[in-house]
Amino acid sequence: MLSYRRNSRGSIDETLHIAIDGWPLGERMKGGTSVYTLNLVNWLPRVDSSNEYTVYQPLGATWGARPGVANLTVRSLPSGIAGYYASLYREIKRKKPRILLSGVLPFTPKSVRLALVVYTLSHMVYGRYVPPISRAVWSSLTSLGMRRASHVIALSQSGKRDIERLFGAGHPVSVVYPGCDGETFRPVENKGDIEPVKEKYGVDGPYILYAGVLEPRKDLATLVKAVATLRRDRGVNHKLVIGGRNGWRCQDVFRVARKSGLGSNVVFTGYVPYPDYPRLLAGADVFVYPSLHEGFGLPVLEAMSCGVPVITCNTSCFPEVVGDAGLMVEPGNVSQMGEAILRVISDSTLSRQMVNKGLQRAAQFTWERTARQTLQVFGKLIEEN
Repeated sequence: MLSYRRNSRGSIDETLHIAIDGWPLGERMKGGTSVYTLNLVNWLPRVDSSNEYTVYQPLGATWGARPGVANLTVRSLPSGIAGYYASLYREIKRKKPRILLSGVLPFTPKSVRLALVVYTLSHMVYGRYVPPISRAVWSSLTSLGMRRASHVIALSQSGKRDIERLFGAGHPVSVVYPGCDGETFRPVENKGDIEPVKEKYGVDGPYILYAGVLEPRKDLATLVKAVATLRRDRGVNHKLVIGGRNGWRCQDVFRVARKSGLGSNVVFTGYVPYPDYPRLLAGADVFVYPSLHEGFGLPVLEAMSCGVPVITCNTSCFPEVVGDAGLMVEPGNVSQMGEAILRVISDSTLSRQMVNKGLQRAAQFTWERTARQTLQVFGKLIEEN
């Protein structure tokens, strides 16, 4: 049994070597897993100076761990996924870290304690909305990882329930909520700063915003139909702006948009780079995230942090993220979604209340807190050894 002592901050006094799988840092388009990984690898060494961290990331990663931190080593591995994970396995076997934090790697030496991050189980919960090959691969990797993991990190209580329902209640699972960078995502006081971004993406006038990948699980068809109905029956003149890269079966939402009658009043921006994204968020009158299922739903939190009222579904993780700060509707319900949008854009008092509550709610989710709670998980791994 490895003995160690905790200090007054809850950190581990014994020096441990902790490896972090930074594969998501190599993504050219920053998504939820890359945002999570980037902030965690930058915050963990800051809140825990007593342990040694090694972050492995693909060669040529667009963004990665910050250099110059005394207890952080950054190692680059081949950029292709097969070569990367083969190299990572060899590195782990050779360096023998005490703990590995990863969202993928199910094959590790038995001496290494695997902290498995389960970002989402949407590929198993809503499998029909995921490409068949991806569903098969990720389901297999998740199942293998669950068998190998010493401890599992879920990003919400809803995610933990998914894990227990699909894999049984025998796995040690801790819920660690992601955070939000309040310096990057904040209200824009000078609305003139938003105009260049709107002009860049061809947006004029007030708008309703969605941001995320264009894929069936996001249920953008419901949002398009709701906005089209509001324009036709209620005289709403807001444009619908759909920001995000094309995903599997993205043509489905393009087809619905063509048939909706919205015409030029629906704008598809494509992928929105991070420098533009917070300002595009801050300029919206309402942010709508109709996704059927998420592990956490980071865009909702980012929108609240930018001072934007949010509407989302009342399922999976969203009640945990939004609390009483936003409006929630039944997934797939066009009428409910339309009425919720109409309430927000036509009632300035309600909108201000939602903004204020959203800012207070978002302030509770910080990356420093995420890092400290992850460190507590590392402590449990050693205790369980």
